[in-house]
Amino acid sequence: MSKILDTIKSFSPSGMVKEGLKNTLGIMADKGVEIFTKVQDGKISIAEGQQELEQFKLQMQADAEQAALEMDKAYLADKANARNMNLGIQRSKSASWLAKNTPYLLAITVVLQFLIMLYIIVFYVIPSENKEIFYTAFGALSATVTTIMMFFFGANKDTSDQNEVMREEREMRKQGKNN
Repeated sequence: MSKILDTIKSFSPSGMVKEGLKNTLGIMADKGVEIFTKVQDGKISIAEGQQELEQFKLQMQADAEQAALEMDKAYLADKANARNMNLGIQRSKSASWLAKNTPYLLAITVVLQFLIMLYIIVFYVIPSENKEIFYTAFGALSATVTTIMMFFFGANKDTSDQNEVMREEREMRKQGKNN
């Protein structure tokens, strides 16, 4: 790394190097350009520049982990809200039969469509001019059936992800109390 910084420091058209870094690396480049300028101007040593870059890298990783945690929380809250809404409709005495059964009717319809398309694929020859459209529709339908199955029967990955998020939150709370 120090060889790279030495090479960059000795390179005279610094504006060109700065612009190249900025265009290529985005946010990280802005910090890199800032550190590069400090090193080139002699405000900090190369070792200090490396240390500053490492601290920035660690901060970026921490920010990314925090953002991922927030996204997981939002996803789980959204899922909980959808299930709570469904429970509210099911428990409501004023909700109509149709309101209570629409999700189930739609799920049954989609699963039946999937099974019919699967039957067609197995037992019939699909004309070549329609194959691409048919298989695209079948792929979309199979993804929808997977979503339906996950909704009604749960998904192990979601459960393990939720458990992981809850464990991380407990650890963060413990660390907050210890500090």
